[in-house]
Amino acid sequence: MTVTTVTTATERLGVSILRIRLGAALQKHRVQRGLTQAELAEFADLSLKYVGEIERGEANTTIEVLERLAAAVQWNPMDALEGMREPLSEGVRMLLLDEVAQLLERLRNMSKWLQALDPALQIKAARRLEPHDEHRRLKGARPSRKARRQRQEQQQQEPPPQEEPPPEQPPD
Repeated sequence: MTVTTVTTATERLGVSILRIRLGAALQKHRVQRGLTQAELAEFADLSLKYVGEIERGEANTTIEVLERLAAAVQWNPMDALEGMREPLSEGVRMLLLDEVAQLLERLRNMSKWLQALDPALQIKAARRLEPHDEHRRLKGARPSRKARRQRQEQQQQEPPPQEEPPPEQPPD
């Protein structure tokens, strides 16, 4: 018999992680204050079961309940939210970068194979290699500000074209 775990959309978005972090922080502050779950439940006017579920990250709670719990243990719940995006360890980061590099190499090889097999793809690939602004101009779009600025700078650096004197007119 296979048991499948169904996750809700909010759990996939990390809300369960938030509940777990808040619950763990609440438990830490309760223990630091020397309170039992029963004493905290009494101070906050909640059931012992509910306080336990909150500390384990199992219960959804309201802001009002969180404020009552925080006041009872003299804790600012916003402290638990700091650093929610913890940086990756150097080892994990290097593994991910290596994996991305391998994927890019595979994609390049696949592109080469496809181009060799289908000449029409060679033309499309060549177009992709053209400068971005050239591609936009082919479509009739206006060049980007950066391209216009670069063109103006180039024109300013170039010496102005020297005008040739007009051809002499024969006398009447």
